[in-house]
Amino acid sequence: MKIRRIVISAVALFALIGAAYQGSYGAYAYAGFEGHCNLERPINIIIRNWSAKRIVRERFFVQMWKNGHSANVLADHGNWFDYDKIVEPFTTAALCVPDSYLKPPGATDLDLAGQIAQVNWFNKRIEGGELRLDYKLITEWP
Repeated sequence: MKIRRIVISAVALFALIGAAYQGSYGAYAYAGFEGHCNLERPINIIIRNWSAKRIVRERFFVQMWKNGHSANVLADHGNWFDYDKIVEPFTTAALCVPDSYLKPPGATDLDLAGQIAQVNWFNKRIEGGELRLDYKLITEWP
C-alpha cells in the first residue's frame, strides 16, 4: 500500500513538472523562405504552440543578414511588429510577411518567362542571406 502511494505521488509529480515545463517552453516561432508564401509576401513565419496555453499575441523582429555581416538588409523591418493571431494549444499558425527589399521589380501579371525572371531575381537577392527572427509570444490559459 505504501509503495502504491509513492508510485502514484511520483507519477503525479512528474505530470505536474511536465505540464509546467510544457506551459513555459512549448511555444516557439521561426522564419524562413520555404512554405506557402508568394513573392509579394515571401517571409514565412511559423508559430508552433505545443503547450497547454493559448498564444494570444505575438511580437516579431525580422532581420536578414547577408554575406557574413550582421547589419539588417530588410527595408521594412527595423522595429518590432505586433500580430494578433490566436494560436490554440497544440496547433500551428503561419504568417506571410512582405518587405520592399525582397519585392521583385516589375509588374505582377507576367507571363511564364517573366515569372521565372522574378523568381531568379528573388533567389539572387536572398543568396548568402541568413533570416533571423526575434519574437515574444504572449500566452494565457484557455
